[in-house]
Amino acid sequence: MQMNKNLCNISGSHLIQMAFLFISVFYHFPTEDSLFNRVKGEAQRYGGDEWRLAVAKEILVKV
Repeated sequence: MQMNKNLCNISGSHLIQMAFLFISVFYHFPTEDSLFNRVKGEAQRYGGDEWRLAVAKEILVKV
């Protein structure tokens, strides 16, 4: 139970850092900027700036 409470308290920059580390397991991006540029390009290609959907698509395709 304690672990779930801690996960719920994660927000902002910590969440972004964790997401970057998780995604970098699948893709070898040297910096967060290179990851952001990739995701931004994917989001623009699909008609919006909804980067969460683009990240989810990239992860699902890779796995």
